[in-house]
Amino acid sequence: MRSDELDALTLVDAARRIRERRLSPIELTEAVLERIARLDREVHAFITVTPEQALADAAGAESVLASGRETGLLHGVPISLKDLIDVRGTRTTAGSKVFAGGTATADATVARKLRAAGAIFVGKANMHECAYGVTLRTFITVRCVIRGTLNALPAARAADRLPRSYSEWLWARWGRTPADRSVFQQR
Repeated sequence: MRSDELDALTLVDAARRIRERRLSPIELTEAVLERIARLDREVHAFITVTPEQALADAAGAESVLASGRETGLLHGVPISLKDLIDVRGTRTTAGSKVFAGGTATADATVARKLRAAGAIFVGKANMHECAYGVTLRTFITVRCVIRGTLNALPAARAADRLPRSYSEWLWARWGRTPADRSVFQQR
């Protein structure tokens, strides 16, 4: 697939194509990492990017597919988590210099569940220091730019760094699409 086609995929589309073997987890992860490398200098959506680990995990996901074993809902799909969430072997700064030297020794519950579903972590998304406040200035990076607006979406998703989001995963998990939200909003 062309890079622009990969960039346009939703989480649901990417997971489906990977399950159907129409898209390689390695190809998708490489495309996501290339896009991060190309655009993050301007946007500062990530505090930490883990290309080596992501590519190793993508190769592992590819091997599982080749073996025909059962896969999780997010098998081979690259994602990021906010830097407040521990991912084993990756630093967790919470956007603060105070925690800049720490490396997580275990996965947080959400990371463990996403990993069990087959997700591939490409890095940790930028955030306000200790998740306290609403500005986009952090002490780890100079400025996080989200197309010039303050937006509730994570910086990486809003800047189209990752073609998928946790909320899309939740909708897929419930067997619905984001267009079905009105069903829940009526309550």
